[in-house]
Formats: sequence, C-alpha cells, structure tokens
Amino acid sequence: MKLKNVPPQIIFLNCGTYPFDILFFINKEDEEVNKKLLKYFSQEDIDESLLISNIPRGRTAKINKRIVVRIWDYHVDCCDCYSILTHELFHAIHVLFDIIGLKYGKDSEEAFAYQLQYLTKQLLLKIKIST
Repeated sequence: MKLKNVPPQIIFLNCGTYPFDILFFINKEDEEVNKKLLKYFSQEDIDESLLISNIPRGRTAKINKRIVVRIWDYHVDCCDCYSILTHELFHAIHVLFDIIGLKYGKDSEEAFAYQLQYLTKQLLLKIKIST
C-alpha cells in the first residue's frame, strides 16, 4: 500500500510554559527551507546546522538559541513517521532544556516527559493532513 504524503508545511510550535517557539519544516524542499531560514539566520549558520540535506528522515538543530526541526517523507497515518516525529521532538526538548539550563536526570525526568507529551499533542493537532 502506497502511503500518502502530508502536504509540505511550516509550523511554529509554542513551547507552552517556556518562552520559546520551535520552527518545524515538514516535507519542505531544500530551497524553500533555506529561503525561510535566511529570514532569521545567516547562510553560514544554516550550512552548519545541516538542515539542508535530505540524508536522514529528520533533523533537529539549535541555531543561535533557536530550535529548528525538519522532517522529510512524512506520511498520513504512518507509525514509523510518528516515531521519527517523537524522536526529533525529544531532541528539540533536550535543546530547549539545555538553553534554559535544565539537564536531563532523575530530578528533571518528569519535566521532559510532560514537555514531550505537550509538544507531541500540539504538533499533531497542527499538522495539516491534506490540502
């Protein structure tokens, strides 16, 4: 069965309690991603982030204390896609908490779990499944 691609989209996701947004690119082409990122960052910073490369299915980067996530080949109702999304959200939360000075450990484990739960729900609600 051929899976249906989610349409290309850009999503700004608010981190809730924390004063940060995460910029998500889902199924966007390199040129579009680069053009959008140039509004916020230098070309050198973009190149160093490795976000303009279709090698993995997902990548999370911290650029100048901003969090950017890119997901490729994201499909509708795809279990593997959900797991990749969760994987990248974990990286994004790690970057977020690193920025605010909260390291992962026994005392912060629940904060990480709640943030993962919150961001996963918010992102899944914002992803447009069809055009």
